[in-house]
Order: sequence, then structure tokens, then C-alpha cells
Amino acid sequence: MMPLLALQKLAMQTFRGKAITPAHLLVVWADDDEKELSTLLSHSGLSIGQLKDALALFVANPAKDDADLFRDCVLSIPEGMGATGWHLLRTVSQSPERRITQALVQAGMDLDGLKKGLDEAAPQDPLAVLRGKVAKASPLLPLLKYGRDLTEEAAKGAFDDLAARPKEMESLRLILSRKYKRCPVLTGPAGAGKTALVELLARDLASGKVPGNLAGTRLFEVRLGQLVAGTKYRGDFEERFYAMVGAVQQAEPAILFIDEFHEIWGAGRAEGAPMDAANMLKPLLNRGGLRIIGATTSEEYHRYITADPALDRRFSELRLEAPSGELLLQMVRRKADELQKDTGVAITDTILGRAVELTDLHLPNYHQPDKTITLLDDSVVRASNRQAKELTEDDLLRTLEAETGRPLGKLSQTELLSLGDLAQRLRRRIVGQDEAIDRVASTLIYRRQDLGETERNLGSFLFVGSSGVGKTELARSLAVAMFDDEEALLRLDMAEYSGFDAIQKLIGTSRAFASSQAGVLVSWLYSHGSGVLLFDEIEKAHHEVRLLLLGMLDRGRIRSARGEELDTRRCVVVLTSNAIKPEALERDAIGFGGRVETKDVMALLSDVFPREFLGRLDETILFRNLADDDLRKILQMRLEEALSRFARQGVAMRYDEERLIGHLLRVWKEARGSASEARALKRLLERNLLQPLGVELASYQGDKPVEITLGDEFYETGRVRIGAGPESVGSGTS
Repeated sequence: MMPLLALQKLAMQTFRGKAITPAHLLVVWADDDEKELSTLLSHSGLSIGQLKDALALFVANPAKDDADLFRDCVLSIPEGMGATGWHLLRTVSQSPERRITQALVQAGMDLDGLKKGLDEAAPQDPLAVLRGKVAKASPLLPLLKYGRDLTEEAAKGAFDDLAARPKEMESLRLILSRKYKRCPVLTGPAGAGKTALVELLARDLASGKVPGNLAGTRLFEVRLGQLVAGTKYRGDFEERFYAMVGAVQQAEPAILFIDEFHEIWGAGRAEGAPMDAANMLKPLLNRGGLRIIGATTSEEYHRYITADPALDRRFSELRLEAPSGELLLQMVRRKADELQKDTGVAITDTILGRAVELTDLHLPNYHQPDKTITLLDDSVVRASNRQAKELTEDDLLRTLEAETGRPLGKLSQTELLSLGDLAQRLRRRIVGQDEAIDRVASTLIYRRQDLGETERNLGSFLFVGSSGVGKTELARSLAVAMFDDEEALLRLDMAEYSGFDAIQKLIGTSRAFASSQAGVLVSWLYSHGSGVLLFDEIEKAHHEVRLLLLGMLDRGRIRSARGEELDTRRCVVVLTSNAIKPEALERDAIGFGGRVETKDVMALLSDVFPREFLGRLDETILFRNLADDDLRKILQMRLEEALSRFARQGVAMRYDEERLIGHLLRVWKEARGSASEARALKRLLERNLLQPLGVELASYQGDKPVEITLGDEFYETGRVRIGAGPESVGSGTS
């Protein structure tokens, strides 16, 4: 039978620019396939030619009454059935008040005869046709091809390792036993046991431990991915789908289980067509004979299912919370017994309880019981590989280390020695801030040994002081000293996070937005897990950023815009601030022997930051201004670093170190006065030594190894010459 969609397409090609009505559709149908239309009109007394003549006026001058007739036709077609020309003629036969019908009657059409012809050629329900085909072959073939028989697997002992969940099972049975709206959808976080509850139901059905109204019921699972796979042409998916549903109804009493239930929304939908699995299910569920159990996360259920009221009203949501307490231990114990049996590695109740504690502590984004079972499974493999007879806490910790990318196990002797040497290693890179280094190192050594609170970051510090005194450099040095990697540092310049969109930049946007994406902070935590989080110049941040940091500083957690909780307890959080002006420090230092105490710094900062914010920090550390000796040491370090790069390029330097550093410092003081920004020393060195060296090397034409001696000419004019005279050779070499 000619599809209505095909008739519309032909009509639009034939009558370009016209508003298409039933008159246009009947005329193009008559021209395209007279035999099919003639058969339907055979009892009506009207020929094809008479039909076209009667409709000519309506083709040229369509009216609202014609559009209303087309609307009646579309609304009369049952859900799930393809619309054809047969439905159009049936609507005409049932609408004697419409002007098109009246014109056809005046042309000689007998409406009773038309109805008789339509009844003889009535299209069959595709579900009924497919059901008959399935019955002749194997009734369960489509179900077994695209899914599995859960009751059969349960009878073979497939789900014997699952622990009972009586409360949730009672709710599930109650919904399935209803007369109306008896299709439950299990919702809850991933890993909470939704699929396991359905498998428990299959086990009860197979053993007969169910009420009488569920006795003898079979439970089948269908996988939508397999149902869609390989469908190339329009109609392929629909044929498979109706065959599967027909097979379920042939196997009555039966229940169909669809995991990842939200995928029915859009599954099998062809481009430009509205039909998908969800729309095909609606009329089938209305008939009351089909029972379905779905399982999906709460977020996906409310995003896809409840967004379609017509679909949502056909299901009952059954929320599953992640198990806890005794129920959780029972569920994990059943799985642990199976692991023991398979590997021969014993798992004690003590280790079982510890596994639950550790996963709750270190895997906040995952849910019980799945995360504990996964930890035990991986840890048993680790223990088996070292031929251990019993699972230990160290196995659990090492597995979690691999999972989270953070050090969790007890420190080895080597690691303890390295930790004890932390302050000394930091001093090799940071000059003039020994007190700050000692306070930072003390906190980190204490926390890294897990001697402090478990719900805190490794360290939370606010570095206060003038620009260029080493605050940011200390954060960089901590990344190397604590995590052996300069990439273990995330530096966030808070001047870039001062606008209204600062929070979105950091933690991302919700999945509800089409352009949903993770923020900078969230992305870094995903990829690194542990390291140094540096919030530079925190006083410039938007006030909502400070509110966001309160949770991180208080309990070592941060929540993304997508609702995922991220762990920062193996991170060092460093905030820097230039909020206190040097003159304020100098004024408050009067009477304290030139030394500003921490309590005085806190008093000055309270004008900038709330007390509750400052109270969540481990240390608020004032960085002192650098003295001349400090600047000399820093300049010496920078000089050695720079000239070592020249040496790697085959350039030898001969110079008097004391004279060179003294010369550079004099240039510095003349240009900068009493400023003590160590950062600017790098630029001083480049401008007054390294750049002149680079210019001279660029003009060198020789092929011999380059040797440069800094002599009197350099100190008088600033010029550098390759191969300068030996009379100016100094004591320094590179």
C-alpha cells in the first residue's frame, strides 16, 4: 500500500508551491498507481477518471476544510502503524460532512461500497503479522538473538553469588503485580546494584520463591545495542523490534528487561522520521499485556524519560540507594567468597570492612557495592601474583594507588628519608625564606604520614608578601619535591577568574547545556589526581570562587558542575596574595623589633578575606622582603643556570664571578632603587649579559670552539667580544 509520506513527496514535486491537501494526494496517487487505487474503489462505483475530475476544483483552490480532513486522517492512525493511502480513503469514507467527500459522492461514489472495498484491503497490524511468523519458527528466537534468558541462566546458578535485598525486592514485585502501570524503572547511581536486583528477581523466579501472580514467569533481557546493530534500511529496526516484542508475548507470562533504559529514546530513529523505540513502546504498553523492567541512572531517567510525559506516565520509577551497613557487608561477603574460591586467597572479615572504609574514603565518585567489589577483585589478583595466601591491607592500598594515581600506602624507609629532607631540598631553590619553608615542610611531613585528619588536603597555605619574593616559586618547588614532577602543578591566575563566569571556567558546565564541558580545575584533577594547586593572587578572584574553595579547604573535596565529587586530599593547596601593602607591614612592625607576627598578618588580612576563609587554612605565611645577600644568591643561581645552557652549546665562558655579580647588582640598584623583586633579576641578567652574548655569537664566523672572556671592556661599555685578550681573564669559568 502506498505510504502517506511517499504521496506527500510526490504531491510536493507535482504541485510546487501549493499547500498540500487530501485532494492533491489522491490525484498523484491516481497518476502514480491506478491499479492499487482502482482496487480500493472497486465497490464504490467511482472510476479513477471521475475521481480526478471531481477533485480538480479542490486542487486548484484548496480550503481550510481540506486541511482539517488531512488532520483527521493523521490523528486516526494508531501509534506504531505506518500511515498509507488506505488510511486517507478511510477518513474520506468516515467524513460525509467534508466538501471533498461530498464532491466525490456527487460524482457517483457510494460510501458504503467504498467502506466494503477498504475492509477487504485493510492493512494488518505489523505486530500481529510478525507474531505469527515468530510462532511458526522459534518463539524465543528474537529474544535469544538480541538478548538472553535470565531465568534460564539463574536456574544454572549464574546469580548465586548475589546477596538478597528484601526491601527493594518487595517494592519491585509490588509494581510488577499491579493491573495498571506495572512497568518499573530502577534508577540510582551507577554501581548501586540495579542490574543485580533484576538478576535476583530472575533467581527467585527460577526457584519459585515468588508470589502466585508471578509464578511461572520468565525474565528476558534485551540489549538495545544488538537490536540496532546492522540495521541499514528504514524498517529494519522496526521489524526486529516488533519481532522481539511478539516473542515476549508468545512466551507469556514473561517480563522484558532493558538495561540502560534511557537509550530507548532515539534508538532506531531514522533521519527525518519520528519513530524510535520509545514511540513504538507507547501503544504496546497501553494494551496492558507487556511488562518491562528498565534500569538507568537517575540523571538519565529525568533527562530522557520524564521529559516525554506520554512515555513517563507508562512507567513507575523505583529508586535504589547505594547499600550501606550490614546489607553492604553481606553483599560484599558473597562476592568475596566467590573470589576466595576462584583464587585460593583468603579474605578476612577485617580486610572486608577495611576495603569498604578505604573505598568510601578514596573513591567518592563511585558507589557501593561496586567499588568495593572491584577493589577486592583487583587486590586479590595482586596478592595471587605474589603467591600470597591471604589478602592484606597493603594489597588494598597499592591497588588504590594505581586507581587514583595518589600515594596511599605506608611510606618506605627511602620515602621517609626523602620526606625528612624536604626542607633542605626546598632551600636549594628558594632563597631568603627559611621560616616559610620550615612551616610548610612541617605540615607536609606530618600529613604525608597520615598522622593528621583524613578529611583534609595534604596542606593548605596562604602565602602573603610583596611581589617577587618567592611565593609562586615555592609552590613550583613543592611540585618537584613532593611529587617528583614539575607537571604536578596547576597554576591558576585569579585575575583570569574575576568575572561572573569564573565558576564555570573552574568546574565546568552542567550536562544540560549543549556545550557541556569540564572546567580547568576539574580536568586537571581528572588527569592528575594529586599535585600542587596554586591559586595565584587569590584576592583578585570572584567572591564565588572563594566560596567554592571553602569546601576544598575544609574537607578536601570539590564538586563539579556535573555533580561529581572530586578528591583533593592528596593535593597541596597554595593561595598567594599581595593584598598587604609593604607600608602596612612596616607600620605594624614598629615595636616588634622589625618582625611582623602571624597574628598581625591575620589582622591585616581580615579586611580582605572572611575569617571563616582564613580559619580553614593550615598556615598563613608572611614572606619577608629580600635582603642584598638574598639577591646576590639568587643572581648567582640564575647565572649558573644560564651559563650552563651556553656550555651545552659549546660556548666556554671565562669571568670573575664576584666582579660580575657585583657589577650586575650595581646596575640593578641604579635601575630599580630599593626594589627586591627576585623575578626581575632574570630580566636583568638577560638584558645586561645574555643578550649581548647572543648578539656576538650570531656574528661569529669561525669554526673553532667558542671561548668568551669577560674583561674590562664589558664592565665599561657592556660589550662582549669572542676571544678577548688574556689580560682580562678572571677566576670564573663555564
